[in-house]
Parts: sequence; C-alpha cells; structure tokens
Amino acid sequence: MGLRWSEVQILSPRPFFIVCTDHRQWGAPIPGKKIAFSSTVAPLGFIMSRLDSMIRREAQKTCLESAIGRVATFPGPYLELGLGNGRTFDHLRQTAPDRDIFVFERKPAAHLDCTPDPEFLIEGDFTETLRPALELIKSKAVLAHCDIGTGIKVADEELAREISRDLDALLAVGAVILSDQPFKKTNWRPLSLPRNVDSGRYFMYAKTA
Repeated sequence: MGLRWSEVQILSPRPFFIVCTDHRQWGAPIPGKKIAFSSTVAPLGFIMSRLDSMIRREAQKTCLESAIGRVATFPGPYLELGLGNGRTFDHLRQTAPDRDIFVFERKPAAHLDCTPDPEFLIEGDFTETLRPALELIKSKAVLAHCDIGTGIKVADEELAREISRDLDALLAVGAVILSDQPFKKTNWRPLSLPRNVDSGRYFMYAKTA
C-alpha cells in the first residue's frame, strides 16, 4: 500500500519534503505537488511517535480479538480493508484459521508470507472494488476490519462515507465492523470499546439490519 501519513516517523529537526503522487492516498489536492514540513511542528497531526504507534497497535489487537469473540459462532468470511504490511491479516488468519479472509488493497506491498492467496486478494481502490466483490464473495461476511486512514481527517471521513454503502452490502446482519475511522451508517450500532482502549482510538460497530 505504500507509506501512509499515519506511519511517518520523523527523527530529524530539519525540514523535509514529500512528493504527493496519489491524491487519494496522500490527500493532496494536486498530485505531484512538493510539500515542505518541519518535524518540529506536526502538520495537522500527521506525525506519529514510536510510542503512539505502539499504543495504536495494542489497541488494534485488543479490538480485533474482541470483535473475533463477538462473531465466533457466526458463519461467514472476514474482510480486511487495507493490507499494509500484512500484520493484521496474519493475526486474523492465525486467530481464525478456518475462516476465509478476503483482503482489499490498492497496491499490495506486504511480504509474501503476509499476503493472501490470489483468490482472496482484491486489488484496486476501495471505491471501485467493493461493489464488484458481491459477485466474488458468495457468503455475507461477519467481520470487517478497516485500516483505511491516511492521517488526513477530511479525506478519511470522505472515504469512509464513500465506501460505507458498498461495504454494508457485503456484511451479514450481526456482523462487527472494526475501523481506524468513524462511520456514519444508521444500521450500524456503535459498540463499546474494550476497557483498556481509549475512546476515539478505534471504532467498533454491529450491523443491526
């Protein structure tokens, strides 16, 4: 998937430059535009410290295990939106080895050991691949993990809004949606996070209808 804003870690006090090549991934209005930042001032919250990154991964793992427990008795596959380096996909397949896991990824770049088999990997932009997946995924999914954030609030909210209807169509009633971004679907009921996860760090929903 390539480097995300939320994964950038700056250790030097010198200014740095990033060249935007994909407006959907980077959220810049003009692809190819060079943007200068100084690491002494975090631009719009893009820079994540190593500690914050570790806390986020722990919250993600805790929420994943909670979601898996909620749907343990429900038949159906899992969905993973955003393969990244394959960390959560690998955790899901080890935790639920009997489940089919369909992974959506714009540009797969994970190590082969953490990449799903071709028949379970759906490449392309989420806004273009979720709807056609209705023909491929015959059973309704009972869990969807959405790692879709770029660190740019407006762009992330828009992406969540764009994909929510098509994602909903792939899910069974009772399915759990776990996401690093909030969704606003009237038939998705917000769920309480595990006790050791701070509010707003992750989001969980159950599809009610």
